[in-house]
Amino acid sequence: MPQRSRFVDARALGRARPLGLTARRVVDGYLAGHHGSPQPGEGVELLQFRAYEPGDDLRRVDWRAYARSDRFFVRESEVERDIVVRFVLDATASMGVAEFASGGQRGDAAAGTKLDAARGIVATLGVLADRQGDRVALHVIGDGARGGRAARLGGLSMVFSQLESITAGGRWGDRGLARAGLPPRRRRDLVVVVSDLYQEADEIETDLGRLAAVGHDVVVLHLLHRSEYEFLLPEEGVFRDAETGELRVVSTSGLRAEYLARRDTELAAWQRLCQRRGFTYQRVLSDESMVDWLPRLLQRRRTPSRGGLR
Repeated sequence: MPQRSRFVDARALGRARPLGLTARRVVDGYLAGHHGSPQPGEGVELLQFRAYEPGDDLRRVDWRAYARSDRFFVRESEVERDIVVRFVLDATASMGVAEFASGGQRGDAAAGTKLDAARGIVATLGVLADRQGDRVALHVIGDGARGGRAARLGGLSMVFSQLESITAGGRWGDRGLARAGLPPRRRRDLVVVVSDLYQEADEIETDLGRLAAVGHDVVVLHLLHRSEYEFLLPEEGVFRDAETGELRVVSTSGLRAEYLARRDTELAAWQRLCQRRGFTYQRVLSDESMVDWLPRLLQRRRTPSRGGLR
């Protein structure tokens, strides 16, 4: 498996490394912004035994020790301080749309797609998480390669390998996160969603609600092409819906003001939804350098949120 990735933005990584990809709220095994020193608790590696005290969890009583000594002892383990950073990568058909260019055909998959930009974001943040000692996992939504479980060893290499093989196709659909292998578990992780948030009904909103219900610390990176953000389109052309394949002849003359108004309404709605859920929301343009927005995003996440949790 590859140890390096061509998608990593070295400049952005250098600027972001001093800030770190910190958890904004308390998640399992990780206190916001800190990899604390090991402390006794429920973990994997046995640390010591101690005498039972009223209020201790009976599940931690070592019954073999009781049988030998007729005394109650409690097992203490070293608490793991790392977390799993789970990347949810939208690889549906709309992510395979190339940036519109004069003389080109809008909708053709080529270099400069949103998926290309998304792979750069995941690879760079994956290196950042790996260097600070966290495990990483990739969950892909769409008809391309699926993500796998987090691995303590080789996790980043597995992510790099998956990023090379992913192709855009299909739709998000119902329970897209579950089909992408994101486990329905109570453990709370740091989840980074990279998507254009294109949905046919409310399937993405529903899945984001499921993440909130578990208590994950969620970052939503809303990825758009500059041409769709600024409405840089010809006055008339044939347009294909990337996920349904439907073709339409559209005259864009006079539509720009209405389009931009609807764009602002939709972006504001996503931002409000994320705010209500306690998520971090960031709008990103596919041609925008990560150096321009990543350090600001990480700095913003280091600021304590209302309510005391980070």
